[in-house]
Amino acid sequence: MITTSRFTKEAIAEASAPGKAPIGLVDGTKLVDLLIEQGIGVTKKSMSTWRLDTEALSAAGLGSGV
Repeated sequence: MITTSRFTKEAIAEASAPGKAPIGLVDGTKLVDLLIEQGIGVTKKSMSTWRLDTEALSAAGLGSGV
C-alpha cells in the first residue's frame, strides 16, 4: 500500500499482524526516497540562498526597523 501521507499505528499493526499475509507499506517519505534512489520523476536543482546582513543594514542606518 502506498500513501503520500502517513499510516496510522493501527494500519501499521494490521499490515504486520501475525497469521495474516504481510502488507508492505510505503508512506510519503519512503515514496520520495525511493523515487530519488531510482531516479524516477525527479531532477536535481541547485538553488541559491540569501542571508540578510543585519550588520550592514545597521551600519547604513537601516537596522532598527528590520
